[in-house]
Amino acid sequence: MLFKFKKYISVVLLVISSVSYAEIPEDYYNTAVGKSGAELKTALFNIIHPHTMLEYYSSSTSFRTTDWHPATSEMPNGYFWDMYSNFKRTSWSDMNREHCLPKSWFGISSDEVNSAPIATDLHNLYPSDATANSRKNNYPLGIVLDDPESNGVIKVGSNTYPGYTGTVFEPADEYKGDFARDYMYMVTCYEDYANTWQSLGTSSMLIKGSTYPVFKQYSINLLMEWSRNVR
Repeated sequence: MLFKFKKYISVVLLVISSVSYAEIPEDYYNTAVGKSGAELKTALFNIIHPHTMLEYYSSSTSFRTTDWHPATSEMPNGYFWDMYSNFKRTSWSDMNREHCLPKSWFGISSDEVNSAPIATDLHNLYPSDATANSRKNNYPLGIVLDDPESNGVIKVGSNTYPGYTGTVFEPADEYKGDFARDYMYMVTCYEDYANTWQSLGTSSMLIKGSTYPVFKQYSINLLMEWSRNVR
């Protein structure tokens, strides 16, 4: 377990450093040096919290910078990078602001959805085809053997990954690493929400009240596998 979570924190560290637009200050991670396990995760939380929050309803504008696909011969002006479908849209029509880590797991009220940092963090908000977003629902991640309604990018159905037998959401192979690292980032950046995490029976991948390891065991195995194998 310790070995796995040393690698887990290494991935979190990589995510946090790679998403920064500015050069990281020389001593930025000093307080995390020499730590491991839960102590390291909390040190990273203290480094990146609090942070600048962008207004939720401005996200569609932000997506034109953060999630805009480069121009192609087919789409010379680019398009929204949708990890949930093959549609190439240049307008917000039929798209949603999708919470990668489901907002129903946060344990916040409906009044906080448009203002709480955990609900407005653009690292966890992706532009998504509305129909695909609806199918994803608040299902945990997993491996789906067969989905007759698949749109060719995502699958929803019974989980075949060991440790959980419920309905799950499976992103395309090329995006599995992105989803895994997003989940790891969120539980690190919002460690202070641990007491409000919603376990939702068996459907949430989180353990309420846990700051470490945060995730249920099957979730740890899956996320570590995806983060290692998909870049």
